[in-house]
Amino acid sequence: MRQILAAFALLSAFWTLSPSAVEEDSLKGTFLVATSQMRDPRFERTVILIIDDSEDGTMGLIVNKPADRIDLRTVFHRLQNPPDPGDAEATIYFGGPVELAMPFILHSTDRTLDSSRTIIPGVALSVDPELLKQIMRGEGPEDVLFIFGYSGWSTGQLAGEIAEGAWYTVEASRTQIFAVDPEKTWEKIMETHTIRM
Repeated sequence: MRQILAAFALLSAFWTLSPSAVEEDSLKGTFLVATSQMRDPRFERTVILIIDDSEDGTMGLIVNKPADRIDLRTVFHRLQNPPDPGDAEATIYFGGPVELAMPFILHSTDRTLDSSRTIIPGVALSVDPELLKQIMRGEGPEDVLFIFGYSGWSTGQLAGEIAEGAWYTVEASRTQIFAVDPEKTWEKIMETHTIRM
């Protein structure tokens, strides 16, 4: 788990120094939803929250693919002056096939840090290890997703996939991001939106 904490520290420094401007036609803050035309099994029936979209490319986190349960003691015991997590467990989400050891915390905005980035109203993203400590002290946000890995596209790549019918976009919502039953999020979006296949 030392690599996980090191990754949090490294990402925190990068995130603080590299804010991204939102372009007028940016997909940031929308859901990218896989259609029946999706041929890549890694993205089948996925719902991806776009967290960055610029001329340099697009980055998103899958929010409906819980991967495993972990004992939080294995994460926190290497922190300096760690809080006692007791028997707490957390669900780890598969955020995408890129950099699978890279950690992200998607959380509600009732508690934020200066380094947190708001993605949509009520939802922010953090890579700051201090937020981990707050969560374990019982001082963290109400809603939290621990996500490892991300989904990424080079300039123009995602637009091409959308044009081919592999994806469509809909407005993202906090309720669907922090769904009680995330494995049904894709189906619920399909049922509530008119999809042009």
